[in-house]
Amino acid sequence: MKNISSSLFLCIGFGVFANPDSCKLSLDGHIFDRDNKEELPFTIIILLPENLFVTSDEHGAYSFHKVCPGKHSIVLSHANCKPDTLAIQIDQLVQHKDFYLAHAATNLNEIKVEHLKAEHDPNLGGRHIHNLDIITHQASSLASIAENLNGVRNLNSGANIQKPILNGLSGSRLQIVQDGIRLESQQWGQDHAPEWVASDVSGMYILRGPQTLTMGPDAFGNILMVEPPSLPVDKQITGQFGLAYASVNQKLAAKTAFSGYFSKKRNIGFHLNASYSKAGNTKTPDYYQKNTGFREVNVSASLHYTLKNAKLILGYKSFIQKTGILASSHIGNLTDLNNAIESDTPFETAGFTYFIDRPYQSILHQTAFFKAHIPLNVKNHIHFQYAYQNNRRDEFDKLRGASTSIAANSFYLQTHQISAEVVS
Repeated sequence: MKNISSSLFLCIGFGVFANPDSCKLSLDGHIFDRDNKEELPFTIIILLPENLFVTSDEHGAYSFHKVCPGKHSIVLSHANCKPDTLAIQIDQLVQHKDFYLAHAATNLNEIKVEHLKAEHDPNLGGRHIHNLDIITHQASSLASIAENLNGVRNLNSGANIQKPILNGLSGSRLQIVQDGIRLESQQWGQDHAPEWVASDVSGMYILRGPQTLTMGPDAFGNILMVEPPSLPVDKQITGQFGLAYASVNQKLAAKTAFSGYFSKKRNIGFHLNASYSKAGNTKTPDYYQKNTGFREVNVSASLHYTLKNAKLILGYKSFIQKTGILASSHIGNLTDLNNAIESDTPFETAGFTYFIDRPYQSILHQTAFFKAHIPLNVKNHIHFQYAYQNNRRDEFDKLRGASTSIAANSFYLQTHQISAEVVS
C-alpha cells in the first residue's frame, strides 16, 4: 500500500505543475511615467517565474503570450527610472494591466556649487589694463598700451604721433577722460596726438553705454577711461622708480612716483609723480629716419584731505613735449611727391642723433582741478568737480631760408569744466 500511495502522489504532482494546455493566457498594457503620466518607451518588463521578458515600444505598449495562470511577479526597468517589482494575479484569457514607474525617483540629491562672482559692470567693455601692465611696458607709449583694449587701435602719423580710435571709425578718435576729467586739446589735425600725462596713469579701460553721455555727445558711446594711482592702504608713504630702454630709437625713459600721508591720522594725503622720456631717430633695417626723435616731461601732483566723510582733492598736471616730424614728409611740389613715392629710401636720411630740427612740434598742456565729495545725509552725497586746462601747440615748419624761432602755426585752447552730481 505504501508503494501505491507514493506513485499516485507523483502522478498528481506532475499533472499540476507541467500541464502545458493551461499556459494560454495573455497580458498586455502600457508603461507610464508616474509623475507626468507620459508613456515610457523602451521599458524592460520581466515576468516571473516564467522568466519571460519584453521591451515596450515607442508608445510604451507591451504584451506577453503563453502565460500560465496564477500569481506572478513583474519587474519593470527603465533607463531614467528606479526599477520596481510588483505582484500580479493572472487568471483571464486576455488580461490588460498598466504600470506606472516613478520617473522622478531617479533625481540625484541636490548639489550646490557656490562661487563668488566678480562684479562686472555692463558699461565696461574689453580688457582692463592694470598698473602692472603699464609698468611692464613702460618703454612703450600709452597709446600703444591702449591697443590691448578690445576694439581699440591707433591711427599713426609718423613715428611718435599716435591717436587711439575705435575699429571701423578711422575718422573718430576715442574721447579720453583722465582722472575723471575730459581731456581738452587740439584734435583736428592729423599730427595732433593726445596730451595725456603718462606719469599719472595706473590703469585704462573702455567705458561704453549711455553713461558716456555725461562726458559729451561726441563720445560715440565709447570713452577711454584713464585711472590715476590710489593712495596706499597699509603704509604711510610708498614710492617707486623705473627705467626703460628701447633699441629702435635709443629711447630712454625714467619715472618716479611717491604717495602717502603727512600724518598718522591719514587724513591728509599726497601724490607726486614725474617722468622723462627721450628718443632719437628711429632705425629701419637700412637707414635712420631723420628728425624722428622726441623729448617729453610729465609732472603731476595732488593733495587729498579727508574730514569725517567729506573728501577734498586739489591737483595739477603738466605735459611738455617736443616731437620731430620726419624731414622727408614735407614736400614742396607734386614732382617731389611722385619722386618720394617711387624712391626706396627717403630723400633725407641721417645717422642716429637725439637732435630735433625743423619741422617739429612744441606742446604744453596744463590741468588744474579741484574735487569735492560731500555727504548730504546718510544716503545721499554730492560730487563736485572743477577743472581748468590750458593747451598750447606751436608747429615749426621746415624753412627754406634762414632759421628762425617763430612758429609757422600756434594754437591756444583754454577750457573750464564744472560738474555737480548728487549720488545716492
